[in-house]
Amino acid sequence: MVAGRGRRRGVAFIVWLVRARENAERLCHAEHSLGKGWAIGAWFVPVVNLWFPYKVVRDVWKASKPGAGELRTLRGVPGSPVVALWWGLWVLAIVVDRLGFIGEPETVDDFHTLCVVLTAVAVLKVAAAVVVVRVMAEISGWQERARKDA
Repeated sequence: MVAGRGRRRGVAFIVWLVRARENAERLCHAEHSLGKGWAIGAWFVPVVNLWFPYKVVRDVWKASKPGAGELRTLRGVPGSPVVALWWGLWVLAIVVDRLGFIGEPETVDDFHTLCVVLTAVAVLKVAAAVVVVRVMAEISGWQERARKDA
């Protein structure tokens, strides 16, 4: 049951990202580093999913910042350390999960190791979730203010 809720949250985040990407394009006509379709596809293409979602969110953040509407390109705009922190935590959780997987625990030590790894992964994912909520709130706030000002 928990996995189902997790998937729904993932779908909700992707829906938010697609809408935020569309809004960012309306607010700032500068070209993004990836096309619109990558707001969804970036999460599902193996290997690419280790950095393309970050690039999509980074560009949405840059294009949504107040004053970005006059930009011709997003390349020179500094990225957000908060976006980088979110993505770093997320990728670290994935790496720890994969490297820490030991299969079915056969001994008490194996079970202990598995518990430590799963706890570390959970802590990293919670930290990433807290940070991405801040990123979402900031982007959504900027976009909402820009919509009201227009």
